[in-house]
Amino acid sequence: IYREKRGAIDIVILDMLMPGMDGKKTLKHLKKINPGVCVIIASGYLPEEDTQELIEQDVFKLLRKPFKISDLKKTLDQAAVRLARKTG
Repeated sequence: IYREKRGAIDIVILDMLMPGMDGKKTLKHLKKINPGVCVIIASGYLPEEDTQELIEQDVFKLLRKPFKISDLKKTLDQAAVRLARKTG
């Protein structure tokens, strides 16, 4: 979907545990398509080694489930500010 509609997608919210392709593989594919993609990881399971790897891959934010809607809104607002600065 992202490959076809990347111009219409500003932010990707990605879980680490998904059927078919896990979050780490999905992130690598997204970064191949668009190295500047803004990704927020939302996961209840995130081992420390995965956290470090995600930081190195320039993930915008890590949200641990469960999270409050206010935390998600704050993260989305921060991501929107970052995107506005990039597109200037």
